[in-house]
Amino acid sequence: GKELYPATKIRVGETFDIGPEFAISDFKYNRHNEICSGAKLDHLGFVDATAQLKGDSYPYAAYPDGIPDGLAFGTFLGAQASVFLPDMGFDYLWLSNGLGFSSNPWDPTGKIFDGVRFFPEKLSETKARVFDFWRLFREKCPDIPLEVRGTNNSVGIDYSTDGVPLWDIYSKKELGITAPPNSPWAAINDNYGLELMGHMTRIAELPSGNFPFRYYLHDPWWINSPWYDRYDGTPCDVYMPAMISRITDSGEVESANTLNILSVDTSYGTLPDACANEVIPHLLKAEKNFPDEIAPTVWIYPMREYTTACSESELREMYLGDSFICDAINSGFPLCSVSSTDAFLSQSIEIYKKRVVISPIPMTDEVSKKLDMLINSGVGVIIYGTKSAIENKKLPKGATLVSSEGSGKELLLALEKHGYAIRFSK
Repeated sequence: GKELYPATKIRVGETFDIGPEFAISDFKYNRHNEICSGAKLDHLGFVDATAQLKGDSYPYAAYPDGIPDGLAFGTFLGAQASVFLPDMGFDYLWLSNGLGFSSNPWDPTGKIFDGVRFFPEKLSETKARVFDFWRLFREKCPDIPLEVRGTNNSVGIDYSTDGVPLWDIYSKKELGITAPPNSPWAAINDNYGLELMGHMTRIAELPSGNFPFRYYLHDPWWINSPWYDRYDGTPCDVYMPAMISRITDSGEVESANTLNILSVDTSYGTLPDACANEVIPHLLKAEKNFPDEIAPTVWIYPMREYTTACSESELREMYLGDSFICDAINSGFPLCSVSSTDAFLSQSIEIYKKRVVISPIPMTDEVSKKLDMLINSGVGVIIYGTKSAIENKKLPKGATLVSSEGSGKELLLALEKHGYAIRFSK
């Protein structure tokens, strides 16, 4: 790379994955399968970052006399990484497929939610153990840059199912992570709503200056090239996630500033010129057309409130609410701009003139009052939530209310009430 591009800074990172997708692992599946949780998608299971290791006498670089019984996995991984990565000349560590966020990042259930019931009594301990993974890792590996893949779900779904306190993790700058990129889930199961909705929840706040945008060009593990085999040679998953923007405290619009390609090579290690020649013009056009002003519809997302909530009703609201927005996007709802509630409270109401704001039921009086101010200044406001919550909460007068227990198409109907006509072409 340096020979071809001498002025370019080139970094090489190493991956640790939660499952067997990237490497056969004697450590995960023979010596220490106690750290693997059962999984619906793979009988071997996935690494639970909050697990503790059983003692052994096997020599490791950081533990030459073996692992002491009860050692936290985060401590072990940090200690090993601090030795391995410099020895091998790696520049950073990539935590893949949701490591540190969920023991099964593809599952809509978890330790807090079994698919029917939420268990808020498990939340405090589960949340603390998730955060401890990051804290313990950084105690042993304080300086190696970390990048993360995240899960396929949203901030609210990850918290209400697995107790992932993303706002806490983001807020501790010493943990030094970047925000996860958009999930490749759209290519895998055609769920563009989940990809876009989930990405907006994770970039509503940023733990660093990196705002990632990823394109799924080739798959080096499963034999397919999404450009041809999933997208049929159309740039849908270039332009849609590239149009996502966030609004800062000062009301400025931010769009993606880093590009990830997954991956440049095929399953056979080839680098097809055709894919590059066909896709690069779309990537360049997407960059040229990155958002430079606030979109007509804006999602006010309560990242901090969601990941500091503790009641069963709050867990249910965030799970159903994020799922509702996912369904709305899949139904054609034009949503690509997001602001966290904390940023929203600092912004001038003037930036929302001639726009429609979409918000879950406000969790604080401050947000409710700010929405009231928008309505009084002529801004359209749509609030969604469960029927029982809508009936029992005092909500801003004049807002359009939509049940999150219904179809996402109801959000389209609500938008038409604010003067928007939605038309679809084949």
